[in-house]
Amino acid sequence: MGGKNGCFTGILAEKWCPETKSVNFSWGESTITLEDLLIVGYSALGSRVFCPVETDELNELEEKLNQARSELNKSTSKRALHRTRIALAPTVLASIYKDLSSLKEKIVALTKFDNWGNEDNELAVTVRSPFQLVQTWAWERFLHLRPELNLIKMGGRRFAWWHEQFIVVENVRKVIDSAKDDFDWRPYVKPVTNWNSPKFYREKEMLISVDPNLSEKLLSFSHCLRVSKLVGFECIEQYPLHRVAMQFGMDQDLPPCVARINEIPFIAWNYYSKPICYDLYIPCQLNEGDVTSQYSEWWNQSISCLQGASEFSFTGTKKIMEMAKGKKEADT
Repeated sequence: MGGKNGCFTGILAEKWCPETKSVNFSWGESTITLEDLLIVGYSALGSRVFCPVETDELNELEEKLNQARSELNKSTSKRALHRTRIALAPTVLASIYKDLSSLKEKIVALTKFDNWGNEDNELAVTVRSPFQLVQTWAWERFLHLRPELNLIKMGGRRFAWWHEQFIVVENVRKVIDSAKDDFDWRPYVKPVTNWNSPKFYREKEMLISVDPNLSEKLLSFSHCLRVSKLVGFECIEQYPLHRVAMQFGMDQDLPPCVARINEIPFIAWNYYSKPICYDLYIPCQLNEGDVTSQYSEWWNQSISCLQGASEFSFTGTKKIMEMAKGKKEADT
């Protein structure tokens, strides 16, 4: 959380809602989705990230890896072929959701904690997920918070835009709170020099039947477009597509209630990976969603409560940042 960009993630965590898995702005909800993970390069398809295997299994796995290395050394190209794939996208996203919820919990707790400067207190914040993705998520959408962009090499990943970048903004909270008209709901559909836009963005809207013959790109994107369960390390998180439809070019209506079922990872993973049994609508890439009148009325009624919660959390966010700053100075 330390460094020049820590305030971005601190303020976003302050606005994070652990129940809805979304960041609550004055104009509506938004969140990090599987789409963001796909853009970075994580796979939404493949096997689940399982718990550590037993010793016998490890020995067998080591033997197979040694055999594969031996065969690789005998090959002409000496390059590995990727035959086994792990679906890291849902696991990483679940971990980010978990860490944002944990950070929000600490922020709220610090508003009530008098001895927060004591090194022995139990309110230390430990983030295990790749929180730089939260930072880049914000940079993609808040245009006035962006640093100067790096040049992407031909065919490179979009993430290279942000490599070793930082920016100093005098009042980050003010920029975020006033960004309704400048917030970019769909940054990835716009052309970028030297970056190959994913093929699931199309010039025309599509209604596709999801079956085994569908391209891997569209099959991956189909996971972004439905509510599901995300199985992470020691956590199962709800994927709240129904609350952030505008991020995919669709209109946002009142989000239905999705019951949270206490599930074991195996069942939750089956829920995530089960085939889609209906036609899937994909808007054209330049389509901009809107909100229904029902949603607008409902959200406006919620703003005062959200603003109250935000003001309550402000003190906790300041303490979090001061603790992080103090730790960084001590480390150096």
